[in-house]
Amino acid sequence: MADAWEADIRTVREAWSHFLQNDFATAESLFRRGMGEATSAAAAVEVAAEPDAEEDDEAPSDDRVERRDTRGAFALQYALVGLLRGVSTLSDEQLPECKSRLWHADALASLDTDWVGKRVVRGVCTLCAGIVHCLQREPVRGVFHILRSWRWLRSLKTEALEYRGVGCEVVRSSALLGLGGFALVLSLLPPHLVRAAAYTTGFEVDRAAGLAMLRTCVREGGIYAPVAALGWLAFHIDSKTFLGEEQGEAELDECSALLRWAAGEYPSSLFFSLLEADCLACRRRLPEALLVIASASRLPCLDELRAMRAMLHYKQGAYHLAALHWAEAGACFKASHAVYFSAGRRSLAPSMAVNAALCYTLAADEGAAGEMLAEVARYRELAKSNWVPADRNAFRAHAQWTERCGAGGTLPPERWALLQIAVRMAFLMRSTVWMTDADAERFAAMLATAAGDDDADSRAQAAMCSAQLHAHRGDAAAGMAQCELGLSLSPRLGAPSRDFGTVPMLHCLSAQLHASSGDLRRAEASLDACSAAAARGTQMQQLLTFKSGRLRRSLGLQLHDAYATLSLPAGRAAVFSITLARTADEATSTAAWDWALEARDIDFGVRWTAAAGEPAEPHPTSRHEAAAGPVEGSFELPEGCESGLLELTLSNRFSYFRSKAVSYRIGTAAVKAEPRVE
Repeated sequence: MADAWEADIRTVREAWSHFLQNDFATAESLFRRGMGEATSAAAAVEVAAEPDAEEDDEAPSDDRVERRDTRGAFALQYALVGLLRGVSTLSDEQLPECKSRLWHADALASLDTDWVGKRVVRGVCTLCAGIVHCLQREPVRGVFHILRSWRWLRSLKTEALEYRGVGCEVVRSSALLGLGGFALVLSLLPPHLVRAAAYTTGFEVDRAAGLAMLRTCVREGGIYAPVAALGWLAFHIDSKTFLGEEQGEAELDECSALLRWAAGEYPSSLFFSLLEADCLACRRRLPEALLVIASASRLPCLDELRAMRAMLHYKQGAYHLAALHWAEAGACFKASHAVYFSAGRRSLAPSMAVNAALCYTLAADEGAAGEMLAEVARYRELAKSNWVPADRNAFRAHAQWTERCGAGGTLPPERWALLQIAVRMAFLMRSTVWMTDADAERFAAMLATAAGDDDADSRAQAAMCSAQLHAHRGDAAAGMAQCELGLSLSPRLGAPSRDFGTVPMLHCLSAQLHASSGDLRRAEASLDACSAAAARGTQMQQLLTFKSGRLRRSLGLQLHDAYATLSLPAGRAAVFSITLARTADEATSTAAWDWALEARDIDFGVRWTAAAGEPAEPHPTSRHEAAAGPVEGSFELPEGCESGLLELTLSNRFSYFRSKAVSYRIGTAAVKAEPRVE
């Protein structure tokens, strides 16, 4: 039986090798063969639409290799490869088909003997089914199954990672991939669902730990190392830019090294080629990135994988936009639209058509722009109600074109097109991440003149795009200046800005820029303003909800790490004593304070006593309301003074009944001050 186990493992390795080298059909066939023939017990398993949430495993505990049934494991991988193949070929109903296959795999796995491998398979089946539900816009059911998967996955942290039986290397590789993926999926949920997940499962949602597990899976070279490599690379190269997080050179170097390994193991892999192109683009080496995409575009597998061909055209268009090559970008988006059109697919076709129209307008090709706008109008008249957000925004753009640039319109077409494509470049395609410094300066200059002085809505939109451009360049000061400019126009903004969601997005960008500068209090205040200004049904709603939610969770963690908390009882005061002294490095010559009151009010004052001098009050005691926001300040050792004592007092002595909650960061560069309650 051990020979049969080893044969199954060889089949799994062979199947993934075929998949990663673009032979989806062979990979799917190998996994299907591992499930058994159509007349075998695998096909005879009766599968419910979804398993009972209270169902218990009935198989007896038995770790003997001859009792193992690997059909469930093969069926799980058959389902996942089938989904990826279905999506890539633009097949219909791929999500319902995948969900059916996943529950079939779960039913097969339930027949296995009760060993750790069975729990791995059932946990991953349930986790993936939850993700599919989310993709089908069924978030409640999706999150339920994601959390329910912990019923099996919880054993992976101890039992699977330390398993020493037959096939331990396969079990460990599966466990590292499963746990790493589980942590990443949970970390991307909205904050309230992350809290619910942590409470329900007891699993600490730690993205860094999840990424470390994926990297370990790759480093150990186990059976799922290449799959873990794809996940790890996709996060660092693609997801981080979407989340607005910085990519360091050392991080990109590690990505490049892993991509070189992948090129040796899986030459011409379409998936790794896409990641390689993005990695080059992140280094702002756009000509090389375009060469990688051009090479991938010649792969024979694209005759079947039409969605991947459309994706490659789209990616080329995004790279050309980063270089401000309007005509070339328009041709790429037009080619992407043609793929969807020839396949009879409507979703995303309007989005590609409007992208092409905008680019052609900027390239002064009125004929090509008109042709693409006519395509958008044609799709708009179709009897289809479930358009994806990108397509609904394309229809909005077409309506605005008619209203603002058509007969009686006041905005020149090229200016309107620049503002529209700028939003897509900065927020959706992230082309502004890949711009060279020279092209970024050119683009910023174009945005500065894109709207007339009398058009507040266009000026605010241009400021918003410029702020995102500067955020991608790591220039927080320039980004904040653009946010302030855009927000200063708020009283004059009309329907276009309300429909777009300009003001809440400016607040969100302001929060992101404050956070990147370490100004966590202002970042928190900007996020609160973002929430207050947000409205349903805007163009940016979905993106804004995700970005602000992720930022709020990240900010909460940073605030927790950066600030201490104090519950000050009624009738008491907290005194922070800081000794200042002049030293060579000046680390103890300046004290700073940054505190915030959770609710109600409190007294605050600062007293300074020099080593040889009379006490003084740089900040006389005064009442502070929580609604006034955080209190920040600093005190520097006076000229000619060598040392002294600074005392900061937060007093609740005037209160007879209520305690006060304060979060604070007080001290010098060398020492954090601790309170003395008296």
